Amino acid sequence: MNDTGQQASRFHEQQSTAAGKAQLVQWAGPGSVLAEAVQHLRAKGFDCQPSQPQAPTIKAAFYCSLQTPPPPPADQRVTAPPTPVHWIVTLESEDGVRVQHLDVSRTPAHLGD
Repeated sequence: MNDTGQQASRFHEQQSTAAGKAQLVQWAGPGSVLAEAVQHLRAKGFDCQPSQPQAPTIKAAFYCSLQTPPPPPADQRVTAPPTPVHWIVTLESEDGVRVQHLDVSRTPAHLGD
């Protein structure tokens, strides 16, 4: 795999919400098999747990989150650490098999959002 392919397969926590959502749609977007989407997100470092569906039409839902890793101790850094970022991804399935809804949020919001 070349460097470009490796970069595309890694989730960059510091990217904008729009860029993150575009990447997540490729991995777990509507039409994806729910179990495979969850497995893919877990492989990218997301912690995914089944969640309570928020509507009667939803048969299965997952709540996935990812936080930036803690920075190294101050005596081991050359620069200030990046702002900690928390990503939340919600996957919902109306048939229990395929993803119908993907919701993505990033905290804090990116300056470009």
